[in-house]
Amino acid sequence: MIHHDYPWLADAARRLQDYRQRERLPHALLITGPAGLGQLQLAEEFIQSVFCREPGDDGACGKCSACTQFLAGSFADYHEVTLEEDDKGKLRKQIVVDQVRRLSETLGMMASQGGWKAALVHPADAMNTNAANSLLKTLEEPPARSLIVLVSHRPAMLPATIRSRCQQLAVRPCPPEIGEAWLAEQGVDEPAAALAYANGSPLRALELHENGLLAGRAAMLDSIMKLATRRQAPVPLAEELEKSDVVGAVEWLEAMTEDLIRLRQVGEDGRLRNPDLVNSLKTMAERLNLEALHRYLKAVRQGRRLLDSQANTRLLLESLLLPWAQQLDDTVINQLLEG
Repeated sequence: MIHHDYPWLADAARRLQDYRQRERLPHALLITGPAGLGQLQLAEEFIQSVFCREPGDDGACGKCSACTQFLAGSFADYHEVTLEEDDKGKLRKQIVVDQVRRLSETLGMMASQGGWKAALVHPADAMNTNAANSLLKTLEEPPARSLIVLVSHRPAMLPATIRSRCQQLAVRPCPPEIGEAWLAEQGVDEPAAALAYANGSPLRALELHENGLLAGRAAMLDSIMKLATRRQAPVPLAEELEKSDVVGAVEWLEAMTEDLIRLRQVGEDGRLRNPDLVNSLKTMAERLNLEALHRYLKAVRQGRRLLDSQANTRLLLESLLLPWAQQLDDTVINQLLEG
């Protein structure tokens, strides 16, 4: 069960099972919360429990014919909508209208198993406008005994009309003591630092540990400090980062800037995402303009959103690194925000 594997999800799992046990399943359910908490796994397990022939208090039995088919990906009354590959084999950035139309057609059919029909849409905020409008029509007139579960880490990106037609379940960040204990069991050397950097999301913290980004934060900070003192150039650094992990690099710039702002505003008492690097960050923060840091953070977050589009990643990295080579000059940051 998901709450055994991920103990921070125990409360959310119980709430979902309560819907099923009380036979008050919503037609549409929106599961939200920060990335890295296991919302997708939670949604899948809940849907499995709806199909299960012998569900218990804590969910699906995992052994009946319905569970066996669901786990094998062959349950006829289940439909999944997610990002698909295009004609060139690249993953699309959006969920398109044809995918949602197929979902609606499937839900409109008679259930082959004689029970519920269910669909999972993730990430729901990746639906383009036409796809969202198509889904809205289904939500306005849902077929009988149908369940649509949407999972989104950015629910504000969904139309308000869709959110208003869903029962919402927000998964909260993991309590530090639970997350740190779980990460230690997974072999993470510095679980407190890992969880802090991942903003309380244990699965993201584990991923960062496994891909080496946590171990590379000190080197990244050193590179930024070299940029600021003209001992490093932005273009070769951008080339290096593009070869490794563009998303991770932009995430690091965001986390570092958040910490610099906290150190300027509230000092070391503020909750840092890089508490183990506080001495270097504090030295750096003392030389920087607070207003410029706020404006740069806005630009970095704008850059993170651009990663979801067809943006040129090399140019994006260069543009985010250039302000450091110019001492966070307002002119450079303004060009970045306007670009």
